[in-house]
Parts: sequence; C-alpha cells; structure tokens
Amino acid sequence: MRIVQRILVVALFTVFCFAVSANAAEVNRIGVLDFQRIIETSEAGKLAQTKIKSKGETMQAALMERNKEIEELRKRLEREALVMDQAMREEKQRDYRIKVNDLKALEKKYQEDMRSLQSRIVGRLRKEVFRLAEKMGKEGGYTVILDKGTIIYSTDAIDITDQIIPLIKEETVRID
Repeated sequence: MRIVQRILVVALFTVFCFAVSANAAEVNRIGVLDFQRIIETSEAGKLAQTKIKSKGETMQAALMERNKEIEELRKRLEREALVMDQAMREEKQRDYRIKVNDLKALEKKYQEDMRSLQSRIVGRLRKEVFRLAEKMGKEGGYTVILDKGTIIYSTDAIDITDQIIPLIKEETVRID
C-alpha cells in the first residue's frame, strides 16, 4: 500500500512539474497606455482641449461683459447718489445687489457647465481609447493592458500609446 502511495505522489508531482513548466513557457504580454499623453498629443485630444478652451473663453467673455456693466452701474450710482432721493437711491442699490448676485450665480453655473463639458468630452475620448485598447489586447494576445496613470513604474518597451493614437477618431470629442 505504501508503494502505491509513493507511486501516486511521484506521479502527481511529475504532472504538477510539467503543468508549471508549460505555463511558464507561455509568455504574458503586458501593455501600458498613457491616456494623458493621448489627450496632449493626439488630434482628437487636441481637438477636445480646443473645444473646452473655446467654450471657456466664450463663458469668460460673457462674465467679463456682465462685470463691466455692473461696474458701470456702481460708478453711476456713486456719482448720482447725492442728487437722488432716498427711495430712488435704495431702488438703484437693490438693482445693483441683484445684478451682483446674478453674476455670481452665472459664474457658478458656468463653472458647473465647464466641469460637465470637460467630463463629457474626456469621458467619450476615454471610452473610445479603452475600447481600442481592449480590441488591440484581444487581437494582439495581451494578457493585460494598464492605464499608466495608475502605475508607478513601467518600461517604455510595453507602452502601446503610440499604436492607439492613430486609431482614435476625432468625432469622438463632438459637443452635443
């Protein structure tokens, strides 16, 4: 009985050794994708940045115009305060405060709109890039593809960013 157990242990050990060496012979391909570099260097990333910047500049110009109007109103109120009666002065001051509060509310809304716009555009780009990376991973026999933003160190030899960049379509970053 002990001989049978020994033969069984040796046989299992031999099978285990062959299984481990067979798995060791299989090469695991790992890829790294630098999404930040895609945003900075790809045409779609540059287009996304341009769209976000343009929208921000438009909003900033509108805020500056409103601010200019409020400043003119403040100066006029200071100049004419001495010649106005009490009721008129209070009404003008109330109008001024309302316009200042409206400007602050508009500024807050624009900030939220910018965050939302940036999130939508970058989110679409990220979704497209990750879809392309997944496709490349499946077709290229990669075991795993990681986002460089979450990695402390990796060698450039496994970076697939330059292979993904030409595949990104610029329509991905459209503004609805």
